[in-house]
Amino acid sequence: MLYLRKSKIILLFKLLVFFLLFIGLIRVFIYKLNYRFYKDDSFNEGTVTLVNKKSDYSVINIKSSKKNYKAYINIDNNIDYGDKIYFKYVNKEVYKNTIPNTFNYKKYLKSKKINQVIIITEYRKIRTSWYYKCKGFVYKTLLKRKSKNYILTFLCGDKSQLDNDVKMSFMNNGISHLLCVSGFHVAFLFDYIIVLLRSIFKNKIISMTILILFALFYLILTSFMIALFRAVLMYFFSYIRRRSKYKIKSIYYFILTLAVSLIIFPNVVYDVGFYYTYVLTFFLIIHKNELKNIFKVTIYSFIIAAPITIYLNYNIHFLSVILTIVSSFFVCYILYPLSFIAVVSSTADKVLYKVAYYFELVNLRFDKVNIFKIIIPKTSIYIIIIIYIIYFIYLIFKNKICIYLFLSLMIYLIFNKYFNNYSYVYFVDVRQGDMSVIISKNFKNVTIIDTGGIVEDKYLKNSTKQFLYSIGVKKIDTLILTHGDYDHMGEAINLVKNFRVEKVIFNCGPYNDLEQDLIKVLNKKKIPYYSCIKELNINDNKQYFLQTKEYDNENDNSNVIYTEINGYKFMFMGDVGVEKEKDILDKYNISDVDVLKVGHHGSKTSSSEEFINEINPKYSIISVGKNNRYGHPNKEVLDTLKDSKIYRTDQDGSIMFKIKNNKLKMETCSP
Repeated sequence: MLYLRKSKIILLFKLLVFFLLFIGLIRVFIYKLNYRFYKDDSFNEGTVTLVNKKSDYSVINIKSSKKNYKAYINIDNNIDYGDKIYFKYVNKEVYKNTIPNTFNYKKYLKSKKINQVIIITEYRKIRTSWYYKCKGFVYKTLLKRKSKNYILTFLCGDKSQLDNDVKMSFMNNGISHLLCVSGFHVAFLFDYIIVLLRSIFKNKIISMTILILFALFYLILTSFMIALFRAVLMYFFSYIRRRSKYKIKSIYYFILTLAVSLIIFPNVVYDVGFYYTYVLTFFLIIHKNELKNIFKVTIYSFIIAAPITIYLNYNIHFLSVILTIVSSFFVCYILYPLSFIAVVSSTADKVLYKVAYYFELVNLRFDKVNIFKIIIPKTSIYIIIIIYIIYFIYLIFKNKICIYLFLSLMIYLIFNKYFNNYSYVYFVDVRQGDMSVIISKNFKNVTIIDTGGIVEDKYLKNSTKQFLYSIGVKKIDTLILTHGDYDHMGEAINLVKNFRVEKVIFNCGPYNDLEQDLIKVLNKKKIPYYSCIKELNINDNKQYFLQTKEYDNENDNSNVIYTEINGYKFMFMGDVGVEKEKDILDKYNISDVDVLKVGHHGSKTSSSEEFINEINPKYSIISVGKNNRYGHPNKEVLDTLKDSKIYRTDQDGSIMFKIKNNKLKMETCSP
């Protein structure tokens, strides 16, 4: 009778778990349905929940009764954590990524439950929220430490103080999950605290009560960060399970944790960390009996996380397993404990700062080693799900067929691009600059014309590299620079350092300082370079450089490239002006161009009516920054191009032409 009663209670518990999971999924659906991103200019009142001061402005988070704001304000303000303010504002436009397969800022804001990005024009303080005031005091205390970046990362789950290049190196090396507050970190900390408390109070109930209160404070401090929330819940559920007379499997507590997370925080489905933490935990629970030490856990964690890393970062490093093993030990037993000690010890703070510096240096150097890096183009999320299903079936049934299926899928992901019969031409949105990528069918050749310049926005800084990885580019056969202006070749050195470049083509005329800096790098890496050439043989077609004479200005000395791809005519104008356009018409017989990359971003100094009428483009592509200070593109130029279909990167984002069997398709990545 007692056994039957226990089995019924266990069954009821399991039913409750799945019912809560169902409720959680409904919460996610309702959140997606009701979430709004506002664009109004008005006024409101709210509480300041976060303050981040930059060199010349402050970024603050404001929580109001109806929506959450991310606000920018002049540095000359006295706004602090916990201030309830009345504020007037203007809306700051937010766009999704305009370069395919790169960081989506809108989705990021959605994951943080931010409904609007604004610029505050006026404000006045009303009163103070002591909850956020206390939280702010803790944050400001931690920010005074020299090693604040890792203290905040491990204690608060806040990676905002980490350098963006460092974070990208962790992602590319496959160890970014080590920077998340995980179950291991929580177990390490809480087990130490509980031992300390029991040695003081000699009472299990008092010790556990204090630990629960500490856990609650810790969650509040970190704004209930999902990875920490899951780890804390799992820790206490595991504690309950070990002491319960009802033998319920860990997997049901895991599902209960997932359900509670979705019910309370439905926005986490937009957070990458959510997928890492729950996928890793799920498979580690299934593996539990086989994982006897930290090294096995580390290797399995790397294998389990690999499909997500591939899906997000488009590359995997063969040596990452070794780096992961070493880094796991280093992070778990050195960096993590030091982060806690550094809060109260200035000596530990200095040691942590020095140790972390070398840890970052190793990761940055490792990220530059491309010989062992496999680039895997953007793949469907369904392929990733299938990989995990195969992995799950293998764990349950130990069927070797699953291994063959897994290997087959990985081979497909790596080599699929070589069986693609499409040719591609991308006009990449690099704001006020130019960058075009030409990929021949079966990936036989990659040509890049111009590179754009560095964009200061931290969310866009690594977009070029990430985009090229996402379309499968590891080697650049030819890098063509139309001329030496920064907005056309500012990223050239970064490309040369991060990709294998076979050769570089410069324009006619003397080399300027920027070009000479690049040549020093090319000489060091023994990459051949040429200038003022007339044509290039690219597999079955040619690229013609329409040279006329040497001019007295950099723009008119721009390389102008004409090529045919699967029967379609493409023309790239650089920054040439009307004078060179006239010389091209006099020297070459070109008409009925299918795709024209318009000269000089649509400036009135280019694209004369005579030239456009003669070449008669079907599509006109203008690479231009939104609301740029030059007023590009010029209205007269737009009128001149009116008989063609005009696409602009400021309005249409990146533009892709896809060619196969003499059929041309066009796609945009609109903001």
